[in-house]
Amino acid sequence: QTVIIPAKQENYLELANTNFEIYGFTMKMIRHLWPYDDKKSMGGSLSSKVLLSSVAFSQKNNLQFDKTLEFTISNSGLLNSIFLTSKIIVDREGAIVLGSTHSLNPIVIVPLKDRQVTTGDKIKINIKHTFGGGYESLLADYVD
Repeated sequence: QTVIIPAKQENYLELANTNFEIYGFTMKMIRHLWPYDDKKSMGGSLSSKVLLSSVAFSQKNNLQFDKTLEFTISNSGLLNSIFLTSKIIVDREGAIVLGSTHSLNPIVIVPLKDRQVTTGDKIKINIKHTFGGGYESLLADYVD
């Protein structure tokens, strides 16, 4: 029997407030966090993580992705982004798990339109993506 390594990848989203200022300019764009970046210095989480997708590498997967997720706001503030994080489950049993690193499955910040939120608010976000399509194929927006 052929064993596929890694077994699967899980992708998560959390709502956030991000400081998009770079060298004195506000640059609202998709950002890949590097070793000198720090999620805490970039802003703060406004919700818990929600599972976006789980991709098993031993089966055929659809490359087109379109899903709406609902989040409950846990911290009041200015919602202006989402944090995309991933983890790789190396073995089928789930004993070996690799989280986001700066070079493999980095934390990615995706900007949203500014929206003031309060603890307890329910926010729906629609995510569209083509796997392998790069950041330009990643679209996120509110569902009102």
